[in-house]
Amino acid sequence: MAPEQLRGDPAEARTDIWAAGAVLYEMATAHRPFEEKVPTALAGDILHKDPAPPRKMRSELPAKLEAVILKCLEKEPANRHSRPANFSRIWKD
Repeated sequence: MAPEQLRGDPAEARTDIWAAGAVLYEMATAHRPFEEKVPTALAGDILHKDPAPPRKMRSELPAKLEAVILKCLEKEPANRHSRPANFSRIWKD
């Protein structure tokens, strides 16, 4: 669940971007971005902690892929990509 959903804010398109980032993170690292088992602890981590950088677990990952994933997992929706098409901007830089 995205941070804004945990705070009780309405879901929007960027909520789906967060979910995509969580899936990309797990695909790239074989770990979830937040791995607490107890729901309240998991919610606390999602709200207050940053995920470990994916390259910390898999150093061979491209830095640009890590940048896309971490941008998707920003706590504040306004700091995330506004739509999936914006992912390509990182690849061009």
